[in-house]
Amino acid sequence: MSSSPERAGRDLLNRWNDSSAEIQVVLTGGGVIGFTIQGIVSGFVDDRLGVVGSKCECVLDLTDADFIDVATEETLIELGLSPEAYSETITISLAPFGKLVLSLLPLLRPDPRPN
Repeated sequence: MSSSPERAGRDLLNRWNDSSAEIQVVLTGGGVIGFTIQGIVSGFVDDRLGVVGSKCECVLDLTDADFIDVATEETLIELGLSPEAYSETITISLAPFGKLVLSLLPLLRPDPRPN
């Protein structure tokens, strides 16, 4: 049976997929490797997450992923945090590669400062 973070994480990935959300993907592995990409969720089917950015594409197989923590808009509000200040985030252990952090990128807002 899947864990509560796994269910919440997969639900959030499905929601991001349905809305073609723009996310940031950060992978860090044992202090040896790290990379960050930003892009649009291009698919989440059969445990494969696709993200397409400017001049890059990332496909992650999450079959054996261990969902560590999930912060949805609802859980942020429950913690007294503003979803406008903090992004929805999924933290995953992806052995043997390391830790994967997926974060929803905020929508651009108009600059409130006068011209």
